Amino acid sequence: MNRVWGALREGTWVRAGLVRFAAVLAFVGSVGVFAAMILVPNAYQSPSGKTLLIYFLSFWSAAREAVAGMPAAPYDTVAFQAYQIAVTGDLEMFSSFLYPPTWLLVLVPVGTMAFVPAFILFSLVGLGLFAFAMRAVSGAWRIALPLLAAPMVLNTVLHG
Repeated sequence: MNRVWGALREGTWVRAGLVRFAAVLAFVGSVGVFAAMILVPNAYQSPSGKTLLIYFLSFWSAAREAVAGMPAAPYDTVAFQAYQIAVTGDLEMFSSFLYPPTWLLVLVPVGTMAFVPAFILFSLVGLGLFAFAMRAVSGAWRIALPLLAAPMVLNTVLHG
């Protein structure tokens, strides 16, 4: 038994193939959870089923308002909440927009799309930027890509 604890403590059982397998398994699981969140009815879906009750709703709503010619609307809390209620049909969920107006310039493309395609595009762009940043920090794609399977990445993607 001491030899087992010693091996666990020293990490001699960790091999590159095992780490690769764990990263691939975690990434596949993350993609499955992401797909299920969008496709399977769950507590994060609005009563209309057209939006997810997640933080991305704030970005998408602000972008929609900006595209409609009302870029100041996200900063009027009452009006912005009314807009989100009208879109989602949910009286309890509200995500305020706490970002500078320059962030709206980045969000404008998602404001031209329906919610789900916008969420998928936003998530994929975010994952891509994260992967490139991790590649720049680590110096190798073989290190950067498994980081996409980290639980914090899934959590960030799921909330938008």
